[in-house]
This record gives sequence, C-alpha cells and structure tokens, in this order.
Amino acid sequence: MPARRSLFKLARRAIALGTLLAIVAIARYPGGTMLDHSTSGYSFFHNFLSDLGMTVAHDGQPNALGSTLFISSLCLLVVGGGGCLVGFVRLYSESPRSRTFARIAGVIGLVVCASFIGVAVTPENRMLGLHVQFTLFAFSAKFDPVATM
Repeated sequence: MPARRSLFKLARRAIALGTLLAIVAIARYPGGTMLDHSTSGYSFFHNFLSDLGMTVAHDGQPNALGSTLFISSLCLLVVGGGGCLVGFVRLYSESPRSRTFARIAGVIGLVVCASFIGVAVTPENRMLGLHVQFTLFAFSAKFDPVATM
C-alpha cells in the first residue's frame, strides 16, 4: 500500500508541475491564431492548445521558450497520468474478476500516453499531418468489449 501511495504522490506532483509549465507557456505565447495572425498573446477560446508547441507562433514571432515549456509540460502530464494509470491497473488487477479489463485498459492507456508524447514532439507548424494523426489516435483509442464478443 505505501508503494501505491508514493506512486500516486509522484504522479500528482508531475501533473502539478506540468500544469504550471503549461501556464507559463501560455503567458509566453507571442500571439496570433490560425484565423487572425494579428492577435496578441494566447486566447483560450481562439487558440488550440497545440499552438503553444509551435516553434514560430501564428503572428510570425519565434516561440522557442514557449514551445520547450509546452513540450516539457505535456510530457510531465503524460508521465503523471501514466503513473496514475499504472497505480489504478495494479489496484484493479488485485481482483480476478476485473484483472483482464484492468490490464486491457492499461494497455490502451499506455497507447494513449505514447500518442500524446507524439503530439508533444511534433509541432503543428513543422509536422502538421503527423501531429494531427497522433492527436486523433490519442482521442479515438478505445476498447469495445461488445464488438469483441
């Protein structure tokens, strides 16, 4: 039990640090949206979250620091979420009835985590096609137990 608590504690810290880095990346974003390159700063309602990872913002200004912060943020969030996932799989694998589904969920979760790492390391202004593929895959990965019967 103490090992599980420490895993969740480390995961929470990684998520908190990742969130803080994302907030700093938002503050550092130079400006512009896909539809309006003249805006200043990051707009929660008009920018995509992935815009923070662009090496050059929509307004044409460099975003090297913000991009690095965003990549670090997303990686930390994935590591934190992955740590929670491992903890939950361990917890639910203790029961023989739920073990199979817990492990299937764990595998799907790890695929989603890997997809989000792919999102982080493929800036949309340099590798848009691959970035979008990773994003779509991360949000569409699922297991349908009814379809497998």
